[in-house]
Amino acid sequence: MHRLFDPPRTGTSGNIAVNPASFKKLQVILPARRPKSGTADGKDGTPNPQMAGVPFPITIRAVDQYWNVVSGIGDRLALTSTDAFAGIPAETTLVSGQLVFQGTLYHSGAADDHGA
Repeated sequence: MHRLFDPPRTGTSGNIAVNPASFKKLQVILPARRPKSGTADGKDGTPNPQMAGVPFPITIRAVDQYWNVVSGIGDRLALTSTDAFAGIPAETTLVSGQLVFQGTLYHSGAADDHGA
């Protein structure tokens, strides 16, 4: 029993496991961006500009509505780009809810990083 004039109690709780909710959407992460759960777009940082014709890593993640990776997803994906000459796999498969691959864009100009 804690009485009004007793000193406050302090302590540390044990770890709390947070499990992702069900699969909701795909998330695309480009260089210099970091996944960040609980944010409006699930990302932190600004993507680095990329040079046309130079490969760079692209991460695709299966996430819940809070941007947590849903590791049980192994779906096959069909990838497209607004760059008609993009060097990306036409089809690929997620492994444990995510995939990292090298992509190359050849069309100069601005592009967005979106998942469908």
